[in-house]
Amino acid sequence: HYVEGYLVAPGYIDLSKLRFFTVGTGDFTVDDDAFTKEGTDDTVTSPTQDDDGVGSGGSGGGNRLLDQKSSLGADKSEYMMEGSALDIAVFQLPSDCSSTRQGCDWVNLGVGARTTDGVVRYCCSNEAIDLGLCAGTTYGRLIMDGVKFTGKHRLVNIPATGEYDNYLKYGKFEEKEGFSGKYAII
Repeated sequence: HYVEGYLVAPGYIDLSKLRFFTVGTGDFTVDDDAFTKEGTDDTVTSPTQDDDGVGSGGSGGGNRLLDQKSSLGADKSEYMMEGSALDIAVFQLPSDCSSTRQGCDWVNLGVGARTTDGVVRYCCSNEAIDLGLCAGTTYGRLIMDGVKFTGKHRLVNIPATGEYDNYLKYGKFEEKEGFSGKYAII
């Protein structure tokens, strides 16, 4: 997922209140009164689907359990990680493409990778590894070209088991004078 917006520099994008937490089994209530109207808390049913996103009924869903299962093949199992890694990238979109209908080609900006026949992938998956777009050691991560990417990047590691409740450390992305423009956050 991503969001785009305009930043007037000097200025900053503050994601330091972005909270990541795990929950046990059972339903829980999200107390979001600090961000929404009082009394609009959401009751959330804990996910029951396996790591592949498909539950016992085969219906799939948007939630994923943080467990130690892996859909990697036997030859790639050495790259399995414990838990999840979440990449957050903030980068400026060049003015020559940010206001066009086509938008900017993020691969040219260092986010994602493209095969010679035009296939683009943003996440290092089994398929992206097989296509040669990323290394197995970056499985599950955002594909980024360190030479082309000029933005800022943060990584959050969330353990596979146990309770976890933390905010994004170093969540303030500051831009200096002269860098006003449209930015993307992934």
